[in-house]
Amino acid sequence: MTQNQKELVIIDPFVSGNVPALKSLVFLIPVLREKGWRVSTWALTVDNSLTFDSVRRVPHAWVPSPLKPAWFFVCANVIAARIVKSGQKSPQSVWHTSSFSCLRCDLFSVQFVSDIWFKKLWNLGLTSFWELGQWLICGLGAVIEAIVYRCSKPELVAPASDSIEAEVKKRFKSTTKFRVMPNAYDPIRFSPEARSKHRPDAREELGFSPGTIAFSFLSQGHFRRKGFWLAVSALATVRQRQPHWDIKFLVIGGKSQTLERLKQVLRTKYPGWESWIIFAGAPAHYDRYLAATDFFLFPSYFEAFSLAVIEAAGLGVPLLLTPHHGSEMILADGINGKFVSYDPAVMAEQIEALLPPGGGPFSWSIGRALEVSDYLNSFENVYEDILKARPR
Repeated sequence: MTQNQKELVIIDPFVSGNVPALKSLVFLIPVLREKGWRVSTWALTVDNSLTFDSVRRVPHAWVPSPLKPAWFFVCANVIAARIVKSGQKSPQSVWHTSSFSCLRCDLFSVQFVSDIWFKKLWNLGLTSFWELGQWLICGLGAVIEAIVYRCSKPELVAPASDSIEAEVKKRFKSTTKFRVMPNAYDPIRFSPEARSKHRPDAREELGFSPGTIAFSFLSQGHFRRKGFWLAVSALATVRQRQPHWDIKFLVIGGKSQTLERLKQVLRTKYPGWESWIIFAGAPAHYDRYLAATDFFLFPSYFEAFSLAVIEAAGLGVPLLLTPHHGSEMILADGINGKFVSYDPAVMAEQIEALLPPGGGPFSWSIGRALEVSDYLNSFENVYEDILKARPR
């Protein structure tokens, strides 16, 4: 690295385009490198498809998976302290994290606030030992975030939405700057034109008839937090009241173990679910399946600014969202979808009022989500602003 070369260091435990919090950020890597920046990372694991000038891998083979983010937090802060103390950090270097992984980072992107979900999950009630484990892990994350709020002095905090900005402003003890940086989407892959192109073939592939009313749900994990059971309960009620409607619920994403666990509960609580709930797994071209549906039903308890919601809206699929964090950034009630209740019985009534499709009409709107090009320009400007603000 030359003395005047600008450098971005991404400090996150799992650096991959498959991690929702980093999905937009990884677009920056080749762009900045082409412009002469040095782009490095500190991580536990790094996606082989990503090209960095330097990779600092933290050993973690012996650490249980649920504790790896906490282990990385400890290691990253030890590494950072040594670099800063020895004077090796370049004044042209920006340290960026999306996971509260290092107290000495210059820039924090905020995609989650653990203590919010920690409290909500407790209030909802823990239904299994597995959920108890998830709750304890979330609590550990909340402790780490509390340390960051109290002890860090970032040059900028970049929440993904207005509502998340309001939350973290209450938590950070230092005087710092905030700038909302919405998530990005690919306007070519996720567009009304793409939906029109893929919809006929995808509906045929999924076995939908012309009269099928299809609802989609997209999640890589954390199905309860994202409202999967609320959606199932509401749609089951609608099907019971309106048996002549051909309603399907298309569930996209999730690991095989997680999906099998969901199916076990469905067999007990919703006999015959196989006739109307379709688990599509995690197809590479999931945008085709989203395009096949009539509504995107996502009654989440907590998000920052969900990328799944952004991509569905980009395709022009009407949104049915609970008023969770981030929803204010994209849903114009009655324009590109409707807000729905957290109460499944009320949600069922709201859905019935929209069916058969045509209960809108709805129009396309992406709200304040950014196209990839705008996102890249915004973050590059943020990095430049951080460097310019430093004393020379």
